[in-house]
Amino acid sequence: MAVDVCGEGAMAEYCNALVVGAGAVGASVALGLAQQGREVVLVEAVEPRPCHAQSDYDLRVFALSLASEAWLEHLGVWKDVLERRYCSYSDMRVWDAESEGQLHFDRQDVDRRHLGHIVENAVLVDALCSAAKAHPRIQWLCPERVESVSQEMGKTRVWLEGGTCFESDLLVAADGARSSLRDKLDIGVQRASYAQRGIVAMVKTERAHQHTAWQRFLSTGPLALLPLSNGQCSIVWSADDDLAEHLLSMDDETFKTRLSEASECVLGDVLETTQRLAFPLVSQHAERYAMPGIALVGDAAHVIHPLAGQGVNLGFMDAATLIDVLEGESRAGVRTAALRRYARRRRYANQIMQSGMTALYHAFGQSGGYWNRLRGQGMSVVSDIDPLRRRFARQAAGLDGDIPHFLQPHTR
Repeated sequence: MAVDVCGEGAMAEYCNALVVGAGAVGASVALGLAQQGREVVLVEAVEPRPCHAQSDYDLRVFALSLASEAWLEHLGVWKDVLERRYCSYSDMRVWDAESEGQLHFDRQDVDRRHLGHIVENAVLVDALCSAAKAHPRIQWLCPERVESVSQEMGKTRVWLEGGTCFESDLLVAADGARSSLRDKLDIGVQRASYAQRGIVAMVKTERAHQHTAWQRFLSTGPLALLPLSNGQCSIVWSADDDLAEHLLSMDDETFKTRLSEASECVLGDVLETTQRLAFPLVSQHAERYAMPGIALVGDAAHVIHPLAGQGVNLGFMDAATLIDVLEGESRAGVRTAALRRYARRRRYANQIMQSGMTALYHAFGQSGGYWNRLRGQGMSVVSDIDPLRRRFARQAAGLDGDIPHFLQPHTR
């Protein structure tokens, strides 16, 4: 519906909400808003690639928590993920290379049939975007980008590069860590580099992964081996910049040997590897999560170290919390008070997680007798005290804390 003049005689198209960025988090926000009866425009710069059971594996994978699984079920897309590709894991084993410290979490610690699922980014995005494209209340615009934004009389106007102008009650920035929309809104970020790179690849090992997520903490950064549905493992090796450059320059045979040694051959020798990709590891936090008529979610709001695999889970919690605070709000207007509640809840939770990851990064990056003993004793305490270990497991699964009521997973 054209409602107002939008410069040079052009008419603005009205929508209840405009979401910029159709990654997993942004697409889930759009679906959640549409489920509330809102008319939503979803803007994405690059058309997602289709993904099905026979597609090549995506090297970018996520360890989805039980809370994230419940969010996808709430949106009605979890079944679509399962029809594509996934691997559940029922155990997680963590150990320290410099001490005897080790942790073992299993499904009994959370009273569920599994701890979570390993799902590729391409699978998540395809399932969510397919659902968004099919939803009658969502207008899909791709490829498209935001050119400029202005606010006037409680409304937000968004000009797209294709020439269309929208007037919206709510604008959601979900366009990633390098969010151009965040820049256009003049929202600053606090950013720090870990001086590390995350190396990802898919590998075949001598022994089966046992539906277990494995993680070894090295002084140069953590190494994770995550189970995949084809019996292979996805690796995420966080390494100091110099070591990362060296690992990337190795031929495959040398890399397989080095990876086998770094994992203590926990799954035997590494037999095959795909190409390796790498990305810089940073900590980043937006100075504001919300302003009148505007909210930031996912990587546009925060980026943490991948050592706990919580990045997309935090983003999904942002999305679910935003939908939660908007329940009962008028479709034709969003009160600033509701967005403040969203910002308060999520900024606090994400800051705690970010600080915790930074503390772990520094703690496991230290060598020497004192630090080795401290880490070993700390891991033993958590492992040996059942209530404490279960508390850690429930927090990692997203079952504790200030979470929306509809994210409480059913027993599976």
